[in-house]
Amino acid sequence: MTLRDTKQLLRFAIAKRNFPWEIDARRKKMSTWVTKQFGGNMEKVEMSIPTIEKPDQLLLKVKAASVNLIDTVMRKGYGRELCSAVKISEIVQ
Repeated sequence: MTLRDTKQLLRFAIAKRNFPWEIDARRKKMSTWVTKQFGGNMEKVEMSIPTIEKPDQLLLKVKAASVNLIDTVMRKGYGRELCSAVKISEIVQ
């Protein structure tokens, strides 16, 4: 699918008010993998699907994702000092 196809699909969805999150309203939960602390194991958790609240927001359904070496190393504690010294909320604005 090209960017042009995506734009056309989005225009069609907006014109018809046929949004993906309205199509499958029965689905309220999603599966996620979370780790709550450095060194902790990842666990599969069911969470509520986020709701779209503004017209400039987008909800994507991910079919596949990858885990890189740096992801596993950071889960074991690499970068802990940096993350605890600077609040993430100060970085992302």
